[in-house]
Amino acid sequence: MRILFVTPYYIPAYGFGGPVKVVADLARSLRKQGHEVTIATTDALDLHRRIAVKEDVIEGTTVHYFPNITTEAALRWNIYWPRGFRSWLAGHIHDFDVIHCHDFFTGLNIVVSDSACKAKVPYIVHPHGALIPIRQHARFTLSKRLWLRFFSKVLRRAAFVVASTEKEREEILANQHVPSSRVVVLPNGLDVEEVGRPLRDERILTHYGIQPNEPVVLYFGRLQFMKGLDISLRSLALIRELPWKYLIVGRDDGERSRLEKLAQQLGIADRILFLGPQFGKNLDRTLGLSALFLFNSRSESFPIAVLQACAAGLPAVLSPECRIPEVQSAQAGIVLTENTPEKTAQALRELLMDPERRLAMSQAGQRLVKEAFVDSELRERFWLSSANSINIARLIPQMFYYFWAVAQLWRSSPLFKGGL
Repeated sequence: MRILFVTPYYIPAYGFGGPVKVVADLARSLRKQGHEVTIATTDALDLHRRIAVKEDVIEGTTVHYFPNITTEAALRWNIYWPRGFRSWLAGHIHDFDVIHCHDFFTGLNIVVSDSACKAKVPYIVHPHGALIPIRQHARFTLSKRLWLRFFSKVLRRAAFVVASTEKEREEILANQHVPSSRVVVLPNGLDVEEVGRPLRDERILTHYGIQPNEPVVLYFGRLQFMKGLDISLRSLALIRELPWKYLIVGRDDGERSRLEKLAQQLGIADRILFLGPQFGKNLDRTLGLSALFLFNSRSESFPIAVLQACAAGLPAVLSPECRIPEVQSAQAGIVLTENTPEKTAQALRELLMDPERRLAMSQAGQRLVKEAFVDSELRERFWLSSANSINIARLIPQMFYYFWAVAQLWRSSPLFKGGL
């Protein structure tokens, strides 16, 4: 099949977090299955920089970068209206069998919806958690309400809306006017080659001023209020009698100054390191020196960071809002009963004081990821299952069945006749 991915950000804009990796992994796997994948995205790199090229080939996939009106409007207010995208899509839409839109509140999706319906090409919307109610109220609340009021057609016209978990699916159905048959659950995947404990580099510990007896607690992801880093800081302050260092890795979305002030107030500022965004080998080195992964997120659909942490052998302490209870059942970490500093501190104290338990969880996390690939029976059943468990990366090798089904359903759909 000829597949077009439309996403507001893509490689090398890793600072935008999990969706960039999800799209890249999915494109790579579909290409291995023999499908032709093209990516249309914007030139957003960070708040002050744009991606310089207009077109590139990344791992065999052609990527078209369209310039945002302003990078500040795109990043600060989520206004992704790239110049030239509408005319390019109009001229190339018949080159594709299906279009897969990532994220939701972007002008790109409006353009796809209008163009795809006129051209009778099916499209899929993959919100990556954007339609979860708490996220709609976290940032840009008014603009999101207006967007849904005037552009809800983007959902109604879609052949499918993709949720990452069964809980996200339920929330989409409860709050959006989309038939249940068109909201499907497909969990995020992870490349099997990423499973393995990165080597520990003692030189990095020295560089960061970390003592050998100080276990490293790690967070990596975007610095946002929704990620619950303030809860993490308050929980760490409750166990200040124990040795530890807390490394925060990721792009600042306006939260860092507030977190730095809070760390000062809690008296733990000297034990917190903000490392900025890290990717590839740099992130691997940080994973290698870390003892556990802490994630007090207030809301997630299916966090790719948790999968990466488990693959790297890090025991995980997660809020229930991360929606991955399998981490607890597989004994790869602790899923909190409540996302509070007190509950988090209790879990951290248990793990920091028990290296043998951390080692067992490390092995269990890697085993959890690996078994998702080698369990052939489950892999064969995945396309027919409700997919409401972790199913790490069973999505990726089976996705081509999904796209084929989309094309078949769309041809018989009343939407195809312009009903909506």
